Order: sequence, then C-alpha cells, then structure tokens
Amino acid sequence: MRKLLLAATAAVLAVPASAMAAQPLAFGDLVTVTQNGLPNGQETVTLNTPNWNGGSESVIAGQQQLVVTAINNVAVTPFDIYVWCVDFGQNINIGQGGYQFTVTPFSTVTGGNDPIGAAPPVILTQAQLKELNYLANAGNLALTAPNSELSAAVQIAMWEVEYSAAAGYGFSYTGGDATLQADITGLLS
Repeated sequence: MRKLLLAATAAVLAVPASAMAAQPLAFGDLVTVTQNGLPNGQETVTLNTPNWNGGSESVIAGQQQLVVTAINNVAVTPFDIYVWCVDFGQNINIGQGGYQFTVTPFSTVTGGNDPIGAAPPVILTQAQLKELNYLANAGNLALTAPNSELSAAVQIAMWEVEYSAAAGYGFSYTGGDATLQADITGLLS
C-alpha cells in the first residue's frame, strides 16, 4: 500500500487504544512500533504542495494504528496507540515494523525531515498548535467506530492547518467526495 507519514523523530499526536495503555509513554521515550493500519477508515487523496516539495503525490489519509513493541529498546507487551500524521517528510508503510520515534511535545517546528532534504521545516504559530491539538482531540473523541470520511477529514484538516497556503506552503488536496469536503470545512470552521 501507499506510504503513510509519521513524525519519526518529531512530534506525534497520539492516544492510547484504551484509557490506560499497557505501559504509559513519556516524553523522551524511544518507541519502536509496527504500523498496523488505519482501522478507523481512510481515504486516498492527492496532496498538492508546490511550495514544499514541488509537486503532488497520492496518499492515504486517516488516523493510524501503531503497535508499540519496545520502549527505550526494551521489549514490552505490545499495545496499540492511535496517531495522526504531522510530518510530510516521514514515511511509513502499512504492516511494516521497526520504526522508531522519540516521544516529544508537539512544538513550533515540524517537517524538514524529508529524506532527500527537499522539505524545509515548518514553523508553527501558537494558533496553529492550538488548532492541531483541537483537531487531534476532536478526532480521537469522535472516532468511536470506524468512519473513513471522518478519519480522513481530521487528517486532511490537520495538514491544512500545518501546511496551508497562508503558511506559505501552497497546500491543497484533490479527491474525496462532497461529504469528505463538508467534514473538512466543518472541522476548520
């Protein structure tokens, strides 16, 4: 399947699969995960980012399920966390493992982790951080059952906040139906 994006060494907006994860994660933890899919649903869209990477690419948008297999290089009883993409420059393939990231608070700098070095860092304002946290929390609370359009809408709305034309990155997307577009508009209003 198409690669998905996750901030591997930057911020990850995550929620444990249950109210209490098998083992809590703390800032600074080095976490090893397997990408287990998008169980709450997904939509394929084309991201257009002419001022970021000079083009467009087809991606799967939606909340991701990761299985934590180690913390600080020590194996743990596997448990799930649900995350949202916050960095276009990091790619994950569905079903593959061994990915590592450091748990950090979401900061004003993201991006810039493009493996070919083409992506500049994104400097986020406090208003953008507040909106991203709102969207992540709203998505986490709303996804009590699989809903492809809502899962994708939250993810695309987060990208819109982070990489918007107003921020100078020229972000737009194509694809999805009228319901998806209405959900995105509602989330951003």
